Amino acid sequence: MKPILLSAVISFLALPLLADGWSSVDQYVPVRQKAFCNLMNQYETKAQDAEESRNQIRQNQVEEARGQDLLALIPDGQFENWLVEVRDVMVIPNGDAAYEMRLQCGVSIGSGKTAVGQKYAATAKKGSVTYNQLAGISAGDFILVNGSLIQFKDVNANDGRLAFASLLLGKKVRKFKRFNERVKYYADVTSLAKFTSN
Repeated sequence: MKPILLSAVISFLALPLLADGWSSVDQYVPVRQKAFCNLMNQYETKAQDAEESRNQIRQNQVEEARGQDLLALIPDGQFENWLVEVRDVMVIPNGDAAYEMRLQCGVSIGSGKTAVGQKYAATAKKGSVTYNQLAGISAGDFILVNGSLIQFKDVNANDGRLAFASLLLGKKVRKFKRFNERVKYYADVTSLAKFTSN
């Protein structure tokens, strides 16, 4: 009984520290990144309502409207000095590095397969500068990244959508605290650096 109680107390005490991670660095988040997250937050309720309706037409309409608004906000897809939290860095079968990083609104950016059996998009080539920079970071680190969001047409030449390539993670909303935590955009990171506020 005592080990369970001790574990519960430790978990309870650690919770504010985890939740405080973004609040301690929020003042350093660039304006364009904040605008991106504000837009994602505006669509979050609409996207969740569309998902829960089990109406694919509504889901597609929300995704399309959000995609068009993102293109208006970041027409070239470029981002500079975005402050992200590292979620995962992995080596894929060809030896390149794949990565996942989270923004303050819960949305992820990084590498991934666009469909079952397809190659990974947005990876760091083994031995490249970005690959070596990724080797020096850990999950939970805050880092500054430069790069660009990838459009659907860049991942699949047959996809005529004019929007940034994204993926909806997980089948059930209940597994995630927020709908935004299910959204991942493919982003080609060209450089990164550990963030320090000192």
